[in-house]
Amino acid sequence: MTPDRRLLVGVFALAVIAAACGSTIELPSAGPTAGPAEQSGQPTAGPGDQGGQPTPAGSSYGNNNTAAGAPELEKALPDAVGAETFTKRSYNGSALGLAGAPFTANGLDGLLKDNGKTIADIGWAVGAGSTGSVVTLVRVKGVDAAKTMALLGPGSTELRAATMGTKAVRRGGATGFWVVLYATGVALFRVQCPDSTQLEAIVAALP
Repeated sequence: MTPDRRLLVGVFALAVIAAACGSTIELPSAGPTAGPAEQSGQPTAGPGDQGGQPTPAGSSYGNNNTAAGAPELEKALPDAVGAETFTKRSYNGSALGLAGAPFTANGLDGLLKDNGKTIADIGWAVGAGSTGSVVTLVRVKGVDAAKTMALLGPGSTELRAATMGTKAVRRGGATGFWVVLYATGVALFRVQCPDSTQLEAIVAALP
C-alpha cells in the first residue's frame, strides 16, 4: 500500500529544504570528531569505498564556501537528467562530525560499533536539481547500504518494494512528492522528485 504522503513529508522534508537552501545556510560549528549522540551522521562513498560522514536532521548542508568533503561521491550523482541540471556538494564526518546529515541518529552508534566504524567513515553528497529534484548519496565505508537505510528512520520502511528498470528500490509518495531509496553495494541513494516521469529517469541514470 502506498504510504501516507504526510508521513513521507515529515520524514524527508528537512532534507529537501536543506539541499535547496545549501547556498545560504551556515553550517553548525561542530568539530571534526563529534556531534552529540542525538545528531545524525553521513556516509561518504558512492559505489566506491571511501569515507564520509553524517549529521543531524534539521542541520544545514553547508554553503558554497564549504569545501567538498567527499568528491568521489559527487561523481556518482548525475550532472544532468533530461533538461534538469544538478548542483552538487559533499560532506564527511572527519571534517564536520555529525553536523547536517540527511538522516537521524537513531541506531547510528550501534551501526558504527557493530561494523567497526567511526564517524570518519561516514560521508554524503547532495545534488540539487534545477527543477526541484534532490538526489542524495549516503555511504558508511565498507558497510552494506541496506544496513545504512535503517538510519533514515521509519519512513524508509513505509516505502514499498518496487522495480524500476533493472533496479530493486523502495518507492512511495504522491503526486508532486515522489521518493525512491536505492541501495547498491555500500552506496545508498535517495531521490526526491515532484514528477514521476523525471523520477524514473533519474533512477535510471544512477550507477
